[in-house]
Amino acid sequence: MSTPRIATAGRSEAGGGHANRAKRGATLALTGKAAPAQGFILRLPRSLKAEVKVGGKTLKAVGDGDFLLPLGTQEAAVGFAPGR
Repeated sequence: MSTPRIATAGRSEAGGGHANRAKRGATLALTGKAAPAQGFILRLPRSLKAEVKVGGKTLKAVGDGDFLLPLGTQEAAVGFAPGR
């Protein structure tokens, strides 16, 4: 059974380096042998206004805050809007 791990990434400066625009985020690591035919779904509340990147490429949310992680994804970077 695969166990997703989340490593918090703390805050990173965004928006010209202004501290009040710092983004919070985490890294989701997918390990193990699970390999769903169409990839994993990362489901986050829309209110978080999350940004998810896989391999440096930003994914678009589908539905109500769902992100389709492509087949073979091992790591996803998740950023949250300031104040979330």
